Amino acid sequence: MISIEDLEKVYGQAGGQNRFKYLRNKNTGGRNNSKGNTFENFYAVFKIAQLINDNLAGQARISSQLSCFVDDLIIERLDKNMAQFYQIKDVDRLTWRSGSSFKIEDDFAMQKAVGDEITLGTKTYLVVSKKDVQKNLKKNFPASISHHTEIVFFPAAPTINHMLQVNPGFRSILVDICAINNPNSDKLEAIAAIILGVWDGGSKEKVSVEDIVNGCFLMNPNFLKRHAGQLLKNIESIFMSVKGFSYKVEHGFISWNYLLTDSGVFQHPIGSPQFIQWENDIMKLTITTFDELEPYLS
Repeated sequence: MISIEDLEKVYGQAGGQNRFKYLRNKNTGGRNNSKGNTFENFYAVFKIAQLINDNLAGQARISSQLSCFVDDLIIERLDKNMAQFYQIKDVDRLTWRSGSSFKIEDDFAMQKAVGDEITLGTKTYLVVSKKDVQKNLKKNFPASISHHTEIVFFPAAPTINHMLQVNPGFRSILVDICAINNPNSDKLEAIAAIILGVWDGGSKEKVSVEDIVNGCFLMNPNFLKRHAGQLLKNIESIFMSVKGFSYKVEHGFISWNYLLTDSGVFQHPIGSPQFIQWENDIMKLTITTFDELEPYLS
């Protein structure tokens, strides 16, 4: 979130106030235009899937339409003090000088300037759906923003099913995070729809990607691949709520202890179909004591 104080430090009082007024108007318009924006949502699904595949769910959070100059999608890397800012355009024509009082080129430059002021590593991206638009933007790339900006081509489609057909990158990343070997289009469409449902149904403001993953498993525990040793937050919370209970993950299995009186190893490896079904069952229960938990540890 960019504050008026940040802008005044970079551009002085008058310049900062002018840019902050522009930023508020831009953010209001962006929120209105983003409602139901299929292209932006599909690109968000793509980036979330990449973060899941790279095992970065616990180190990243994602937002849309924050108070930023480049604001369609923001990915914050909590482990690196850096952020990626995406402007996403499904249009037939676009130039760096498109815009009203400030142009796209200006938005990208101002986003980087504020990032430098607050010592935030900043990368900016302009995502477009047409190859010709990408080509023209590259041909006229402003040198002042080229060192921190990338122009990305991402084909558009009206539905997830169509996106799977026309966008190889979208299809490929869904295959990578699918728990099923050689998944067909129906399974990939289901994964994308689950991610989209969790993302689009939430606040879209500083959302932990780990929370998105947990939401996906709650909607359907069978399609999304689990990284080795990865427990859902809900399961961790249940374990932590039981006084005297402790656990650790060893070689993909849960090894547990209760006080000095009982211990064991859960029989199914984390991520196996049986384990996922167990997770799904136990999350429907209210468990606060070991007596309540013990029957489910065999």
